[in-house]
Amino acid sequence: MRTASDVFRTASPADADALTALERDTNLVALAHVFPGVPYPEAEVRARWAALLEDPRIRVEVTGPAERLDVYLAWDDERLRHLGVRPERWGQGLARAAVRRAHRLVSEDRQVDDRQAPVAERQRHRTGIVRQWSERRERRAALIRNRRRRRSAPVAQSACLPAGARTRD
Repeated sequence: MRTASDVFRTASPADADALTALERDTNLVALAHVFPGVPYPEAEVRARWAALLEDPRIRVEVTGPAERLDVYLAWDDERLRHLGVRPERWGQGLARAAVRRAHRLVSEDRQVDDRQAPVAERQRHRTGIVRQWSERRERRAALIRNRRRRRSAPVAQSACLPAGARTRD
């Protein structure tokens, strides 16, 4: 069952402790069989959340009351980095909603980038045209130099031709 607290909001550095607590609660249930009896690395996890919240390339969003979050979600342009749902809320579609939200936001960001792409494409086209003009100008200048050289080069005399006859037109 979804509630009003299921509205996502951007996490802030003030949420680092709540994020750490939610990740701990989630992992102790989900991974208890993998790490039995291993103490939870709370200080390292909190430091990681603090770093993620400060990184402008990473988006972190949460739902639930600030003191006891229900869902956390962290992603960048490349991948989903962290997703966690409070164990009591499992099976309510919150993880699916979180992943869909991240996917939608990344898609919207990419569409904005795509709208800017035609400008870049036009710039690339202009650059190509300028390059073609430069190459054409260089070829024309080389052709003119070659013609001038041929005209100024001494004409070879052939034994079969009378003196003063040209071998080229």
